[in-house]
Amino acid sequence: MAVAQYQLPDTGEVVPLLQIVPAKSGEERVLLVGPELANVLATIIARLRQRHGGKIPAVSRYDPYERVEGPPLPHLFQRSSNRRGRSTVIGTEEIYKLLELAVTHARITDATGQPMQFRPHDFRGMFATEAVTGGLPVHIAAKVLGHVSLQTTQHYLAVFPDEMIRSYRAYLDKRRSIRPEAEYREPTQEEWAEFRQHFHERKLELGTCGRPYGTPCQHEHACVRCPMLRMAPNSVGASSRSFEILGTASQKHG
Repeated sequence: MAVAQYQLPDTGEVVPLLQIVPAKSGEERVLLVGPELANVLATIIARLRQRHGGKIPAVSRYDPYERVEGPPLPHLFQRSSNRRGRSTVIGTEEIYKLLELAVTHARITDATGQPMQFRPHDFRGMFATEAVTGGLPVHIAAKVLGHVSLQTTQHYLAVFPDEMIRSYRAYLDKRRSIRPEAEYREPTQEEWAEFRQHFHERKLELGTCGRPYGTPCQHEHACVRCPMLRMAPNSVGASSRSFEILGTASQKHG
């Protein structure tokens, strides 16, 4: 993990980036460093340098899956070990203990009053849900999480009904804000009466007319020949009569 810089081409602003190598997929991943993350990283770096004469010590990390000791690197997440007499990388078991301690102090409980159980991977799902429901496009969230497929990102999301309603309403409000205000005015009594009359005239013996509102009839009400006719006979007699009319019309235009 290293810190890099990127200059925005349109404004010339230089923004800090966090370069993660290797990522879970084996590829390089770059994250934008926000103010909160920058403050946390600066605190960790300052604390390590203060304890070790202005330098970050290079320590090896033991991989419990591969069962091998990695090369010495300036890992940020390290702590002094009294047993070994040197700095060590914070392991998985220590992370679990720190999470349990934080939950206990914060008094975070479930519905039964018991302390919540968190795993480090849970926070990826929390971040993805909060980011996407907050407006971050899902394909950008996939890039941040290091996912190759959007389907993988979808598994991390937990969308609740109230969030869906709020997000959809915000989408509609945004759509309305970019359209002419005249499209959302209240119709006059004359316009409303004309609108209702249009749908009243659509009721035919053969069915209903699918002609859009505000458009003229192109076939002078010769509905048998009109492709906008939606067959829905009102009765058995009307149905039989309709097929007779259609059969006669087919023979004439056949």
